[in-house]
Amino acid sequence: MKPFPSSVVMLLVGAGVGVVATFAWQAFQTKPLPPILQGLPHNSSEIEASLGKRLREKYPVGTLQSTLVATLSEQGFVIADRSDGHLWAHFESSAAVCQESYLVTWVVDSEAKLTDINGGFHESCL
Repeated sequence: MKPFPSSVVMLLVGAGVGVVATFAWQAFQTKPLPPILQGLPHNSSEIEASLGKRLREKYPVGTLQSTLVATLSEQGFVIADRSDGHLWAHFESSAAVCQESYLVTWVVDSEAKLTDINGGFHESCL
């Protein structure tokens, strides 16, 4: 069997290194936090309370759900609803070692106006 020319081997090694470097670079990239999440405390035990307070100030009881949903969607949140009628949205920020999940939950009345809104946070690390 004839050996591969050294230039082919070098090309294959270079391509392999490039692929590995690309995956490593992407693993360390994080999405920028949306404006509603910027400036929250770094202590995970304080994030939920601060986020909830911020949400209640920006979207008080009586705010139209459409206003909240439009803003959250524009900022990169994924909107969902639960079978019990509670609505929620989440934003996930991933880094190489940890994933942070920010939640917004709310309840609306028959006129689609907010009657309650809260924030949540979960972090999972390897």
